[in-house]
Amino acid sequence: MYIDDLFVNEVVSNEENRFNLAFIHLLMITPFKRFVLDKLDLPEGTIIYSPKSKNGLRPDFACKYNGEIIAYVEVELGPKVQIQLENYKKAFNPVRIFSITTDDDSEITIEEIKNKLHDIYISLHEQERVSAQYAIDILKQYSNPDRYSRQEPILDNHQELNPIFNKFFEIGLTVSTKTSDNPDIYLDTVKEKGLSFRIRVNGKWVTLFNRKNGGDCLNFETKEQYYEKLEVKGIDVCEKWIRDVEGLTNNNDRLFDNGRNKYLKIPISIICEKNDALANAILLLLGKEMK
Repeated sequence: MYIDDLFVNEVVSNEENRFNLAFIHLLMITPFKRFVLDKLDLPEGTIIYSPKSKNGLRPDFACKYNGEIIAYVEVELGPKVQIQLENYKKAFNPVRIFSITTDDDSEITIEEIKNKLHDIYISLHEQERVSAQYAIDILKQYSNPDRYSRQEPILDNHQELNPIFNKFFEIGLTVSTKTSDNPDIYLDTVKEKGLSFRIRVNGKWVTLFNRKNGGDCLNFETKEQYYEKLEVKGIDVCEKWIRDVEGLTNNNDRLFDNGRNKYLKIPISIICEKNDALANAILLLLGKEMK
């Protein structure tokens, strides 16, 4: 069977991508592949491979049976990134979405993979053992939970923002902590409780607003900064965004005209009440229509 959406440009400097390549090797080992299919409740004969992007999203693996994709699998060498899974569920419904992470409620946990490889190791021939050892050694390198502090689920770290995220999902905006997903909104984590909301403009990810140190406000930038960052979108689009941001306040507050260290701070409680307006403003800024 020829796979026309096979992805072959993995960046091997990324540890998860290296594990994904090892995982593909392991699927050639019959007892390991049977273990995976059983855990995911997939039929015998399912082909698992790395797919190209679809709808601007690229899960780590696609599962194809009789020429049709019946499931996708996302791998994290740490806890789940719930936002990413929600994006996939909305984009690929009704195709099932599975996860391989350190979380106990994943369909397959990292620990289960390590245990299975140890169980079957003695029965493998020498070349298969090399593949098993490669995967095991990668997982050993990243077994320290502290490595995953930047990959913790954003919704868990910023639960006060849930109404905002839910509105984004509702109107069809994609959100991710990975730029490789090419989302509408990229969430850049800053230390443990910081968060920057970014969109792609002229090939670069630029900040629209941020939350600092788990504070109770979202910080919007100055007019000068927005004009500079959004210049390529045109003056009318930029000014509309500025008016929309100012409309989120309850006191007709205005963005500063200058001063790079000044921000318009709007309480999260107010933003959550007006999340419709914020989501629509971002849609217009991106040139998208509401779904």
